[in-house]
Amino acid sequence: MSVLRDFSAQLCSGGIRVVDLTAPLQSTTPILQLPPPFGNTVPFQLEEISRYDDRGPAWYWNNIHTGEHTGTHLDAPIHWVTGRDGRSVAEIASI
Repeated sequence: MSVLRDFSAQLCSGGIRVVDLTAPLQSTTPILQLPPPFGNTVPFQLEEISRYDDRGPAWYWNNIHTGEHTGTHLDAPIHWVTGRDGRSVAEIASI
């Protein structure tokens, strides 16, 4: 537990800076598109199940459809061959 305690203390003291990269998932969320003949993931889709109506009078909930990497991580241009001369994650400027 000392690692968690130390981490918590560093957060509270400002010794660790947290950058929130959270972004909402929506149909316009960019996804990687591979050229043919490679398969591609589907864009993010939200399917309403109920919204405080006859389908569910006391709740609002949805099904989501998306690829497993949609909006999940930061990647550098250098990761793909098309960006082989680009910057790595370590070279991306901080805020």
